[in-house]
Amino acid sequence: MNEREAHIGDKIRRLRKQRGWTQEELAHRADIDASYLGQIERGKTRSPTIRIIGKIADALSVDSCLLLEEEEDRLLKDERKAADSNILELITLELSGRSRRELMVYYKIVKLLRELTR
Repeated sequence: MNEREAHIGDKIRRLRKQRGWTQEELAHRADIDASYLGQIERGKTRSPTIRIIGKIADALSVDSCLLLEEEEDRLLKDERKAADSNILELITLELSGRSRRELMVYYKIVKLLRELTR
């Protein structure tokens, strides 16, 4: 098993569980064998064919590219989330200790910026 098979299997499992489906239910919807789906989810099989990935993606109502998305893309998203949380911390620090009047000015500025960026 390599990292790519494990990644595809993890992503399929995560999407399946988000929908509250069993492996058997997803296998039925994708018209594939449930034991084969289990092997894919556990990364115990060679890379599934594009056809099989397509059937699973269709059953999950997602684009097959989502299942093939590289781990690096996920890491970039995690980094973006961390940066966003740092921004929130910076804003919190900036606003701490401000008077109610100053906070209202900041709020009005943020509200105006939101309207301008729509």
